Amino acid sequence: MQEIVPQEGQEPQSALATLSAEQVADIQAYFMTQVLGWLTGALTLSGGLAMLVAASPELQALLFGTAWVFVGVVAILLMAGLVVARRAAARNTITTITAFVACVLAGGLALGVVFREYSAYSLGITFFIASGVAGAMMLYGYFARIKMSTWTGTLLVLLITLALVAASNLVWPNLLAAGLSSFAGVLLFVPLIAYDAHKLKGKAFLGLGNEDTDRKVAVRSAFGLYFNLLCLFLSLLSFTGVHI
Repeated sequence: MQEIVPQEGQEPQSALATLSAEQVADIQAYFMTQVLGWLTGALTLSGGLAMLVAASPELQALLFGTAWVFVGVVAILLMAGLVVARRAAARNTITTITAFVACVLAGGLALGVVFREYSAYSLGITFFIASGVAGAMMLYGYFARIKMSTWTGTLLVLLITLALVAASNLVWPNLLAAGLSSFAGVLLFVPLIAYDAHKLKGKAFLGLGNEDTDRKVAVRSAFGLYFNLLCLFLSLLSFTGVHI
């Protein structure tokens, strides 16, 4: 198979032209396996850390006893997420993976605050529902033979709506705004998971012939799915979670 390395952000038409249908399917399946592997590891790490924090009053006091520690955790989460999400071809693989792990760890610490407020049973049920919905939407997005580029406008509108409702809930906290924010989150992140999964088929060829680029793209793709699944879980938790 001829090695062709398309530039990131470009459609890999030249690469596809040299590959058979079987080779295309094999490359896409291998890339999807990488993404799911990183995603599974991220969910396991952040979920395990969250349960550890939720079960330990000592850790909670250490991590969240003062406001600046929590602010630091959120800052790490945001900065690491930006590093992972940036489409910089020159960024080395170790930096991307390190930022991804830092983001997952920070997400696990933040989830620990949420986990201590809800019963273990309701958390498990909610995660089962969120995982089932996410899995179904990933399968739909990956195998659907429709052009999902037309979804961009709708997803943008939903994102703006979610941001406005969430902002209003911060300014004027009330149950209605919180419920609308959670509902908007579900409406946004369910199709967004399908949209991101659909794009994986094209991303599989961005690192063709270059293992480092292939791994970086897989990590960034896993980060996007991890973030969407996390947000979907938190949105559903508002409806299915049982406070302790």
